[in-house]
Amino acid sequence: MLFYKFIRSILSIFLSSIIISDPIKETKNMNQINKKFQEIEVTYQNKSANITLSGTLTIPEKTGPCPAVLLIPGMGPVDRDGTTYYGHKPSLAIANYLTQNGIAVLRFDKRGTGKSTGTFDLNVTAHDLTQDAQAGINYLKSCPEINPSQIGLIGHSEGGLIATIVAANSNDIAWIILLSGAIVHSTDGLIEQVAVQLHADGASDAMIEYDKIIRTQILNLLKHNNNPQDTITQMHTIFASYWAQLPDDLKAESTKLSWAFSQANKDTLFNFMNSDYYRFMITHDSSKDLSQIKIPLLALCGELDFMAPHTVFPVINQAMALSGNKDYTTLELSKLNHSFQTCTTGAMTEYATIKETISPIALDVMTQWILQHTTGK
Repeated sequence: MLFYKFIRSILSIFLSSIIISDPIKETKNMNQINKKFQEIEVTYQNKSANITLSGTLTIPEKTGPCPAVLLIPGMGPVDRDGTTYYGHKPSLAIANYLTQNGIAVLRFDKRGTGKSTGTFDLNVTAHDLTQDAQAGINYLKSCPEINPSQIGLIGHSEGGLIATIVAANSNDIAWIILLSGAIVHSTDGLIEQVAVQLHADGASDAMIEYDKIIRTQILNLLKHNNNPQDTITQMHTIFASYWAQLPDDLKAESTKLSWAFSQANKDTLFNFMNSDYYRFMITHDSSKDLSQIKIPLLALCGELDFMAPHTVFPVINQAMALSGNKDYTTLELSKLNHSFQTCTTGAMTEYATIKETISPIALDVMTQWILQHTTGK
């Protein structure tokens, strides 16, 4: 329950995008063609975790084995369609678009979500979820409709982190796409990403500077103290000192900002940050995984994403130089937020007002890049 509450109230932005209208209708409109592909309900096993994963495989109407992609969604208990708090279904939109353009797609309910078995809570880390992703790859390899040498990954946000781990440790992946991949783990990088979102949400410069102080202390504590009980005690000590020094006007301001530390959210926030789930997120060095990736890689970020291109792309560029990988592209897409929706500010309050499922530009860039790397088109 804690995880669900936190995701909805504090980090709903991580759950991909938001939709008001019918996602299937919008997807058809974006493609301007009728839905013409097979849609198959599937199940497969993660034997190491004794979990049955359920999903949907969409296969284009064509003869012969086709390229395929496994969709790996972002943070939270996300179902196969990527359904979020406001009902958006970005995974459904991506799957429909890609399949109508000749690319099979497997999307799945995360463990403990939808029809998949297992448990999804704060004890489950991204490392655990890589096993679920590998199980999906193994399933795709078993399908006669799929070309086993042309299986790729698309990972959004935390899904990008998972995708890099899988790609670095598997010989089954032909290419990888990172959509605002959560690959930054340095304290400075994480603090900068939060500062970007606070600024978009209208935080004052003073509020942002105070937040950097306490966030630095909390992140350093988490990275150097492996004792959860001692950590939570020290977190409250740090907060008490912070709150005592915070001017009254900034205390009032903090209550209006989802990502700022306040009296109202500190317990929920500390419990989340002190979990196995979050500890893995901020301590796992994705640059090491990326530096082992020699397959084609495409990394997309929105201009108004809190995971800003200037924090993400340098990590990728450096890792690709170490791996010797020349076939990689980093691309900033204008006026898009973390969910790849066209927006004005990137503020969290703006998400509920956006009716666009996902930018047609983002869909087309992904599609054309995949086709170029699978069919030569």
